[in-house]
Amino acid sequence: MTQPNGFTLVELLAAMAAGSLLLIALGWTTGSLGDEALRGAHARQASDLAVLAPTLDRLAAAIIPGDGPGSKLRVSSDALVARIVPPAALGAIGPVEMTLDVERDAAGNALVLKLAPLPNSGAVPAAALEPVRLAGGFRSVTFSRETSPDSKDDSAPILLSFVGHSGAERTMAMVPRVTTNGSCRFDAISMACR
Repeated sequence: MTQPNGFTLVELLAAMAAGSLLLIALGWTTGSLGDEALRGAHARQASDLAVLAPTLDRLAAAIIPGDGPGSKLRVSSDALVARIVPPAALGAIGPVEMTLDVERDAAGNALVLKLAPLPNSGAVPAAALEPVRLAGGFRSVTFSRETSPDSKDDSAPILLSFVGHSGAERTMAMVPRVTTNGSCRFDAISMACR
């Protein structure tokens, strides 16, 4: 007696049912992995911004206002440039120029802090001149100011808008601390704006 080559209809239907169940399970797993990855990205961005808030507050408090050449606070849509009191870790040096810059890379936009020495500021350690990535992975990061560009008021809030890849937007404000008339005298002993 010869045995037929091939599969019966029942065997084919059973194999198709098992294959479709495997495909459904695979689709559900990959879909949930994508959702988890998206939630992880949102959590990372929220965590970055939570850590960034006190740093921005300290930088805003260190901004030195004034009317001298190069001392004016400059805000554009993708950068903030200001003279600041240097962090205490740099030692007893004069003011430095701070630049908060938006840089673009494969992961999205990132907020980067750069310090540069000013004339007569003293020796700034080379490690302090390296750019520091403060937050990244956003669709866009923009700066805006609530005053006109030619305004003499350095105390107006500087708004930073962070838009995630999902479209969620978070806005943070930096409020420079200045004297009532907007002038400042740098005290090298206390390393503060007086």
